[in-house]
Amino acid sequence: MLLSINSLFVKSVSHRTFSYCKKDLDLLFAKTCDCYININYVKILIQHGNIQAASISSLLYCYSTKAKTLVALVPKLTDSRVLLLKEHEIAFSSIASIVKSIHSNNIATAIEEVLNTTLVLQANGAYTLLPQLTKVLKYYKCSFGNIANILRGVKSNIGAVLSELLQTIKKFQST
Repeated sequence: MLLSINSLFVKSVSHRTFSYCKKDLDLLFAKTCDCYININYVKILIQHGNIQAASISSLLYCYSTKAKTLVALVPKLTDSRVLLLKEHEIAFSSIASIVKSIHSNNIATAIEEVLNTTLVLQANGAYTLLPQLTKVLKYYKCSFGNIANILRGVKSNIGAVLSELLQTIKKFQST
């Protein structure tokens, strides 16, 4: 994995190239004051394939707030709960499609709402998939991508809307 700020590309092991704006990277590193940690975050995200660069880019649509949004996103993108969702076949691209219509200042908060709604913290400190969501995904054979499609365009209270949708699907399937 090679990250070159001068040539402005990240090349993954699979030899795919993703372009980034130099101004965005400069602002990101200036705002976070630790470029080495952030370079490693970007490397880890792309190298392990947990999150695709396209999913991150889709959330950075407002040019004037790209760096600020990316700074807020880095902790969410590297959150272990995102990897746990991937293990349950819930791709970050689905989460990104849900929160994409949120104002850029609130995207990190919206991602946190989705994580808090889809995962439950157990007494032992481990997270598990919400039982309702497990039932919807496994027993009712509904993909999270379909749920994400329904939730596209929701501009606030994503966690509450997602919870209500899961309840509705469960009730509908029970009848």
